[in-house]
Amino acid sequence: MWGLPSFSPHRERAFDLAGFLLLSPGLAALIYGLSLAGNHGSFLARPALLWLSVGLWLVAGFVIYAIRKGDTALLDLGLLRHRSFAVTSCLTFLFGIAIYGPLFLLPLYFQWVRDDGALAAGVMLAPQGLGTMLAIALAGRQSDQTGAPA
Repeated sequence: MWGLPSFSPHRERAFDLAGFLLLSPGLAALIYGLSLAGNHGSFLARPALLWLSVGLWLVAGFVIYAIRKGDTALLDLGLLRHRSFAVTSCLTFLFGIAIYGPLFLLPLYFQWVRDDGALAAGVMLAPQGLGTMLAIALAGRQSDQTGAPA
């Protein structure tokens, strides 16, 4: 019930080119649409809406394609049926937002509110990146030594 399905790491699979051609431009279009929405100040601005809708259509197409293709797809979305994997993926996503979200907001604060330059903002953010790198390395080493909780 809580475990993941068996996995054979030596299984040869062909690269899923169709999935790659759906997902990669879809994510790029979404990011570009979000950038345009920020520049225009609205998600309803015509350029932003165009790129966001193209990105959503491509990503939705990938999801439908990946579900039909099963475990041979670029990303096996069937793994999300397993509760432990789905919860872990969700928590990892939220952890990423908590850790890396400020890395997107702090440069804006330094440049817009404090009126610092891009170089000064980067220099002030470098210790945060180094600290995160060290903390993740130490946590990984610690979890390797102690193992997962039972």
